[in-house]
Amino acid sequence: MTAKGWLKNLSFLKQYQYKWILLIAVCWTIIDAIRFCIFIWIDKSMDYTFIPVTFWLVLVQFFVIFIFSLLMGYLIVIRFKKKFRNLPLWMGLILKTLILFIIQVLLYSILFFGIYYLIYGYSFERTNAEYVDYFFRSYYLLNNSGTWTLIFIITQLIVEITEKYSPGLFRDILAGKYIEPREERKIIMFIDLKDSTSIAEQLGHKRYFLFIKDFIYHVSKAVLKFGADIYQYVGDEVVLSWPANEQNYKRSIQALLEVRKELQKNTNYYRHEYSMIPDFRAGIHTGEVMIGEIGIVKKDLAMSGDAMNVTARIKNMVTDLNKKFIATKDFVDATGLQEFQAESAGIIELKGKENGIELFILNL
Repeated sequence: MTAKGWLKNLSFLKQYQYKWILLIAVCWTIIDAIRFCIFIWIDKSMDYTFIPVTFWLVLVQFFVIFIFSLLMGYLIVIRFKKKFRNLPLWMGLILKTLILFIIQVLLYSILFFGIYYLIYGYSFERTNAEYVDYFFRSYYLLNNSGTWTLIFIITQLIVEITEKYSPGLFRDILAGKYIEPREERKIIMFIDLKDSTSIAEQLGHKRYFLFIKDFIYHVSKAVLKFGADIYQYVGDEVVLSWPANEQNYKRSIQALLEVRKELQKNTNYYRHEYSMIPDFRAGIHTGEVMIGEIGIVKKDLAMSGDAMNVTARIKNMVTDLNKKFIATKDFVDATGLQEFQAESAGIIELKGKENGIELFILNL
């Protein structure tokens, strides 16, 4: 299987994560190349005699830095997200930066000894002496560790800001795509917690909040695998969208199934922590929406239009019809679901709509 074929077989979330890791590795390697060239240029004017720079030395250095950057990118994008998700941002930033700093020092120590001891054949005693001189008597901490610490912090902040807007949206905001409102056709999905009122009464305010936090975490984790844009969180509700195209109609259905699978996978966790297991309901529609930037001090993306209102009403109809998933005829026709998967509930009058809309019960 080719690399491109392997990438296509991954979920949207995995593709997004691996692209981030590769981007971090490439950027960090380029930054280190610039830093290394500056270091060599400055070193020529110092009394400290550095090892002779050769093509192979530069090649080894860049290769090791690239592999190192891939590892660090993996930690930042994947491992640290789960490990530190319940910590305050400032505390997580400090702890993650400290871990990355320690790894960086260890890597450069190994690289230093490898170059001197293995490549240049220096004795262990001389290598150790050069190491002490380089790390403790030169400007290593300012030139190297200081630079990398700054890179670690900036990278983490960029990742955090990007994820605040959901994958891909920050890039659009940065490019100014939505400064002027744009009309786009979207698949819209409202997912919320079933029986939230009774759950809140049983758990109390604090435990209910933690319950919602875990519920939204697992829902978000599931839908991101299939390319959903998380528009907003409202209480126990998650509002999602996709650009309306054939592939995304299928992805939206897969996302629903993945949410159910993710919650089932964590049944024991919810039973142990809260003595109850969450269930959810969903309303789905497709239509034209206006998207644009709003706000002054706190900027955000806003979606408005009849399609948003219809989807919100549909989600409320789930309870009235005592069903789990409800969708409009527009969505069902575009998705191509078979009759046994989409059962017509008839023409339903929705609040605020002059004409009724045919709704379908999704049997997934």
